[in-house]
Amino acid sequence: DIQTPKTNKKYLKSLVKHELINALNLSSDYLIDYAQVGEIVTENVKQSKLLISAIQTNHLTEILNFFERCGLNIKKIDVSIHSLIRFNRHAQFIQPDKNSVIVDVSSKQIRQFLFENGQFSYHRITKVNFDSDSETNNTLIVLDAIEKMIQFSIAQGRIKTVDQIQFIGFPFSLSALELFKNELNMNVNIIDVKKYVH
Repeated sequence: DIQTPKTNKKYLKSLVKHELINALNLSSDYLIDYAQVGEIVTENVKQSKLLISAIQTNHLTEILNFFERCGLNIKKIDVSIHSLIRFNRHAQFIQPDKNSVIVDVSSKQIRQFLFENGQFSYHRITKVNFDSDSETNNTLIVLDAIEKMIQFSIAQGRIKTVDQIQFIGFPFSLSALELFKNELNMNVNIIDVKKYVH
């Protein structure tokens, strides 16, 4: 999620590649793609707001090989935030009149995505070390990360409140969902990804 000076498409691709390689110290074996999601004006200068994805070539090859063995012909692959936005176009789990935080919890990180009135705003990644023996401690770590995301969003003046939290990755028991609802005092649910796969 970056901003670049507004320029024509011919130069934008090389500008994006240069920015990302320098920002993330990527090697040359990464494929980089981007989507322009809007324009903003900063200090009277027009800038493009972009979502950028980078994926290692060998990782992409493994994905393609997997689907090829399944007998499926893949025409396009979306990764990172762009895949979430595209998935929402199909599933429509983000309501256009609400401020939502989508939370994806995995074994090593918590990824959170803020959608203001249904439009993607920004994301935050928190690296974590979960305790394999204590679900209670792990849910408290996630709860703390969500509270920080909400506080940061409000402090930045982006929003006045968050209306709902939606989990896309939830490695806990369903009883933990009640803890999140009670502690956050808002609508919290789990997106059932399986029902959108066909």
